[in-house]
Amino acid sequence: MSNLAGHEPIAVIGMAGRFPGAADLGRYWANLHDGVASISFPSDDELRAAGVPAAALADDHYVKALATAPDVDAFDAEFFGLTPREARICDPQIRLFLECAHATLENAGYDVEQLTDVGVFGSSGAGRYLDLVRRSEGLGPLSKSGMSLTTWNSTDYLTSLVSYKLGLNGPSLNVATACSSSLVAVHLAAASLRAGECELALAGGVEVELPLGHGYWWEPGGTLSRDGHCRPFDKAASGTVYSTGVGMVALKRLSDALADGDRVRAVIRATAVNNDGGEKAGFAAPSVSGQSAAVAEAMALADVTPRDVAMLEAHATGTVLGDPIEVAALKAAYAYLGGGEPGGTALTSVKGNIGHTVHASGVASLIKVVLSLENEVIPPNVGYQDANPALGIEDSPFRVPTVATPWPRTAGRSRIAAVNSYGVGGTNAHAVVEAAPAPVPAAPAQDRPRVVVWSARTPQAADRYRESLAEHFAGPGARTFTGSVATLQRGRTPYEHRGAVVALGPQEAVSLLQDPRSAAHFSTPAPGERSRIAFLFPGMGVQQVGVALDLYERSPAYAAAFDACLDLFEAQGVPLRALWRDGDEERINAPGASQPLIFAVEHALAQTWQSWGITPSAVLGHSLGEITAATVAGVFTLEDAVRAVATRSRALQNTPPGGMLAVAASAGDVEPFLTGGVRLAVVNGPRQVVVAGPADELDETVAELRRAGLASRPLRTTHASHAPVAGSAVPVFQEVLRGMRLSAPTVDFYSAARGRKVGAAEVTDPGFWSRQLVEPVAFADALDALTAAEERHVLVEAGPGRALTVVARQHPTVAEGLARGAADARPAQDRPAGRRTLRAGRGRRVVDRGPHGGLGRGRGPRRGRAHAGPRLPVRARPPLGRRGSPRRGGRHLGRRLLAVQRARLAGAAPPPGAGRGRRRARRRPAPAGRGPGADRHRRAGRGRVRRGRPAARSTVRGGRGRLHRPHRRTVGSGTGVQDAEGTRRRARAARPRGHADRP
Repeated sequence: MSNLAGHEPIAVIGMAGRFPGAADLGRYWANLHDGVASISFPSDDELRAAGVPAAALADDHYVKALATAPDVDAFDAEFFGLTPREARICDPQIRLFLECAHATLENAGYDVEQLTDVGVFGSSGAGRYLDLVRRSEGLGPLSKSGMSLTTWNSTDYLTSLVSYKLGLNGPSLNVATACSSSLVAVHLAAASLRAGECELALAGGVEVELPLGHGYWWEPGGTLSRDGHCRPFDKAASGTVYSTGVGMVALKRLSDALADGDRVRAVIRATAVNNDGGEKAGFAAPSVSGQSAAVAEAMALADVTPRDVAMLEAHATGTVLGDPIEVAALKAAYAYLGGGEPGGTALTSVKGNIGHTVHASGVASLIKVVLSLENEVIPPNVGYQDANPALGIEDSPFRVPTVATPWPRTAGRSRIAAVNSYGVGGTNAHAVVEAAPAPVPAAPAQDRPRVVVWSARTPQAADRYRESLAEHFAGPGARTFTGSVATLQRGRTPYEHRGAVVALGPQEAVSLLQDPRSAAHFSTPAPGERSRIAFLFPGMGVQQVGVALDLYERSPAYAAAFDACLDLFEAQGVPLRALWRDGDEERINAPGASQPLIFAVEHALAQTWQSWGITPSAVLGHSLGEITAATVAGVFTLEDAVRAVATRSRALQNTPPGGMLAVAASAGDVEPFLTGGVRLAVVNGPRQVVVAGPADELDETVAELRRAGLASRPLRTTHASHAPVAGSAVPVFQEVLRGMRLSAPTVDFYSAARGRKVGAAEVTDPGFWSRQLVEPVAFADALDALTAAEERHVLVEAGPGRALTVVARQHPTVAEGLARGAADARPAQDRPAGRRTLRAGRGRRVVDRGPHGGLGRGRGPRRGRAHAGPRLPVRARPPLGRRGSPRRGGRHLGRRLLAVQRARLAGAAPPPGAGRGRRRARRRPAPAGRGPGADRHRRAGRGRVRRGRPAARSTVRGGRGRLHRPHRRTVGSGTGVQDAEGTRRRARAARPRGHADRP
């Protein structure tokens, strides 16, 4: 790509818009591709309901046509921090522009709350709303509300209010050059980026035709269409139709975008702006010389020739005067630059689709060009049948396409388009746009479960967002599933009501997202409310060969903790490594192997969760899992715990053969069948118990239970525990425990052996642990105690399988959502499809988490940013401190100097680091004849967009509202998705070493 001195290409990394017939850019492109005209013709009844007088409806000069974007009269005031009155009196152009700014940043893959050094460049139509507000409230021009009304209705504050509400510190400039305003805004944004004034820029425009729902008056010789149709380039064209819409693009220097891993959607090679001056028929008339000069300058800066340009999106509004002058200017510029191939450039105009959005028309055309480059199609011209003979298209480099034309990539040839725009008063703008560079091939994404997360400010909005994600992943999002998941985890602001599913791919994600019962739903604590995490550790019967092997191979944290346990067991004479990898079912089910393996997996999982920053404030273990819980709680050292487990398992293996039987019945139901040495060993729930005893007697119990119609299932173990048959192991185990130093627990310790919370006096007693071999497990009582605690808990099952999750999800408190459940570390091939989810309140679990599988903070397999599904608004003014850590490399030069100056004025020392930057600001030498005072400073360094903590989850806002009724509504529902995967290079560099273990 050309990179002329001082003219670095600019990348388009995000877009958003709302135009007639299109609530989002997905529908906008579909309409463009299909040649849909979105100018509507309401009935008399509809116009009458909108307030059109009967006299107007009966007048032949009143044209019953309009083109307006959806939901112009709706706004989520609370979301953006406006009071109901502020929302009601605010010009709808300002509201639309604010919504679009937020949506554009999200489309670029950024969490709005993590950005600061962002410039805003925009334009809007005349502020006609103020008069409507004054009349509706009965206010005079000198009312006390004058300042407030002016603030929320003056177009002077269009960009400044966006910067204020979103906390953006770059330049905020309003542009007013009539119809060319929004493309001029793009030109100024690009210049600001090249000058280093900001690191990311928003540029766009908005136009709202008032009153809403009205047609317009036609007069002979005017610019408006006689019949309500806009026909650019056509001989039947009679004028234009003014329309309502908003559009915006997010821009970066191309080098920065590539370095940051942004998805580059297109590249602006060059822009040029000039004015006609006085060489034209009148102030409002366009000029051939002025327009052609702007076109030629932009193409020269872009280093392209007319033969390079395959598509030229013209300003063409379908007016009798404007279209012929514009085409003449284009022909003149192309002739000056060497001429093009006859008919080699497709000449198009979006006005036939959506009418003339005036101050948003330039960006509407730019967005159309970017979408055409992305989709490799040149859309047809709507309303064009026969060429206007005054244009002279037949003998020009141009052709007007009437059908969608393929525009595929060609090896060795750039695909280049151009956008032309001019405004009343003579300001002309031209942009040369090139297709995005081919993405760098990346390693295939790992085939592993991924956590799809989202959040919202209301439960209803979160539910709608879940449905939008399902629709997204069922469509274009299927191709970029991993990248979209990464953006949902990092590029969205987290809100109170959150959801998650865990899926191996887009198909499974769609299935889970479409079923509300398959997704986790949970809310963050209210102010003053504590939310804590409790680790649950299962006991016997969950062991298997190769358990958690996939997690071992992908998570260094898990592998390190698991290897430590294996080494310690090897020192105790337990060949656990070989049994884990190559053992058979019979050997792995014996206590001598199964118990050490279960402990090692549970301890390693607990360490992995904690390495991700998920630390427990309470623990609850089941049978053997109680020793793991005690190790995590600090009662045992790891070395002592391994010795205790090894001794316990050997002692049990030396007891008479026995078994354990899970029965789907209550304790009272099975009591009559417990004879001889068979005893009630475990009570997990109202109808979940386990009985244990000698093997021969247990066989008789099974037969009796079957005759009574009670279902049972044997656990995978060769010996029994929690029954008298294990009595000979008690003294052996207790003797070893006496030689250990047991400490008080550092977290709340809930004992399944006691069925309640226990303290230091009990857990430091060796008899407390040895007696568990013959005493029953009261897990149901312990779970009751845990869920009855004043603080609500998130239950995380840290162990193989999901045994305790199944039990916990049936607990009434958990089912009501006051506690939640948790985790599964089985090998992927052993997990049932469709169950890889965290189920809030119902106990479904999060699967084993590899190095990138974390809930909300996962790192993708490669750098890059992916926009994940529907665009969503973000809270405008976060609390202090929510914007993350300062950008690496220091603050913006201007802010550093301001801090120094303020400190000096206050008589204090400058703040640490003030005046220093990542790069020095260089001073240009003064021109000859000018003193030092005439020197010009510029910021030479190019810092990066400030990003603090990674955003954990995606967001949406819900509700609906109307212009005069400030209720809530969802702001847009964009469908565009960035296709890049993974993480940004800068984010990766900012993380400490060993980050691969983080979620």
